[in-house]
Amino acid sequence: MAKFRQGNLILTATEKIIQGGIVVLDESRAGDFASLSLDASPTVQITSFDTNINLGLSDTTLPTQKAVKDYVDSKISGSIQPADEYALARYDDSNGIQGSDISIDDLNNITGVLSLKFSSLISATVNEFSTDETLAGDSDEAVPTEKAVKAYVDSKISGSIADSTNWALARYIGEDGIQGSGITVDDDDNITGVESITAILFYGDGSNLTGTVSGDRGVISGSSTPSFLKYTGIIKTEGALYGGVDAPDGTTRLNFDGEFYAAKIHNAVWNDVADFQKIIDKAIPGKCYYDTLEGAKICNERCQKSVIGILSDTYGIAVGNRGDNDHAPFAIAGWTLAYVDDVCEPGDPLTHDETGVLVKMTEVEKTLYPERMVAIYKKPEPSDYWGPNQNKIFVNGRHWVKVK
Repeated sequence: MAKFRQGNLILTATEKIIQGGIVVLDESRAGDFASLSLDASPTVQITSFDTNINLGLSDTTLPTQKAVKDYVDSKISGSIQPADEYALARYDDSNGIQGSDISIDDLNNITGVLSLKFSSLISATVNEFSTDETLAGDSDEAVPTEKAVKAYVDSKISGSIADSTNWALARYIGEDGIQGSGITVDDDDNITGVESITAILFYGDGSNLTGTVSGDRGVISGSSTPSFLKYTGIIKTEGALYGGVDAPDGTTRLNFDGEFYAAKIHNAVWNDVADFQKIIDKAIPGKCYYDTLEGAKICNERCQKSVIGILSDTYGIAVGNRGDNDHAPFAIAGWTLAYVDDVCEPGDPLTHDETGVLVKMTEVEKTLYPERMVAIYKKPEPSDYWGPNQNKIFVNGRHWVKVK
């Protein structure tokens, strides 16, 4: 005999359940129950089966199989079905779970990403991995690759810095970036390779000047007046201060507008002291001149009155220089090169002849005109050229004399 079991209720083939005068349960079918409930806590009472594919919000209705399938399929949008293999799914409030063009393969490679953004208070959106080695895009939406970063940095830190001397100072030059230099600083803070140095100003107590530099001449202003100059380096450099023992021989001017004091002033090469005087004749170094009211002229009489001296091109110190062509340097002390008519004995007193060439004084001239003695003879100069390498002068057969 067939039996139908509902909970603890067992029906035989001839038994049935009648609810409200209606057979709701027999051996072959379930009838039209007003409601169903299970002996469980909490008790849920079901009053209907629903075919609505949108699924309502009732706790007393059960959806049919088709309703459940249609609802789930509507939330897992049809767009996920034709999406590429390994496609990532995303949830849309209106359309539910959908497919995307972003995929992750079995090796965890991600493809199809158009942009990235991290969750932070300030976050740029990244839409490109750039291989541009110049970073020309200057973009906040592109991330350079390792190779691009290396190439750009290497282009700014020029290869010359890697090839430069050990301990070389680096310098920045516009688009060329950081480069090496010929100036080095060793572990003991010794600086070498400096071609020229701009004077560094300090206060009297040795502290650095804290004023500002302005103007096309570098006018320095500050709360205090700097009191001394300091140099660095011992390499002889024209136009710069240096502390070495090499004798200076350059021709670059260094001007100082004021009074200059020093314990000692040494001249490295040149000999005499000269005074610039007005000249109205041609300038011939080594010739003797006499003075007039208009200016100096080459002597035209022997042992001439108002002899001014020898025009010098060997002076190491000069006074009275006005920087014009109307004045010329005349030796007033020291040794200079002069034209002498013949070789004399060292110590012979000299005056001049009618051409401005020095000659040995006669006894009468020494007695009557001692003030017209121009120099004392020293020796001939055997070389054709004399002076430092950068500024040699043509001797042209002249002799050394000591100016009186």
